[in-house]
Amino acid sequence: MNTFLMLALLLVFALLLWRFVYKLRYRYIGYGWVFDWKDGEVFVLTRLLKSPSGRAEVQLGARILEYNGEPMVFDSREDFLAIYKTLRAKKVGQKVSVKIRESFSRGEFQERTITMEAEVIWGPIPYYGNWSSEEMSSMQTQGHFVPRECNKTGAYYTVFFHNRY
Repeated sequence: MNTFLMLALLLVFALLLWRFVYKLRYRYIGYGWVFDWKDGEVFVLTRLLKSPSGRAEVQLGARILEYNGEPMVFDSREDFLAIYKTLRAKKVGQKVSVKIRESFSRGEFQERTITMEAEVIWGPIPYYGNWSSEEMSSMQTQGHFVPRECNKTGAYYTVFFHNRY
């Protein structure tokens, strides 16, 4: 009985240790969103609901017009990537002012400025995409990421682990 109890305690300890290490590995300071660049504009690729960007109700695909007063228009992806890391928060509580343009039904747009405060974000940021079965098969055979199916919504998603810059 003592051996069984010791093994059970060891298993519980190992699981708790794994969970602790996992959380530390995927912990970062930020606003809970991921940007991307296309055709000269920077846009919100994905965001967490329980994050500063989620609480500000930033729409997926929103265009980032200004970031702390600096225009966010770039001639090339390389120009965007050159400053991408500088956009990240350096400490908890760091504030950022972002001017965004969001689209609504019938081609209507709304511009607004939001101010967010950086906080600790736990875990990777999921990206919900719209992939056909042919695209998913192609991604699997080419060795790219494999989208997973959400149990609740049935939507396919993948996870960004590059949010630790």
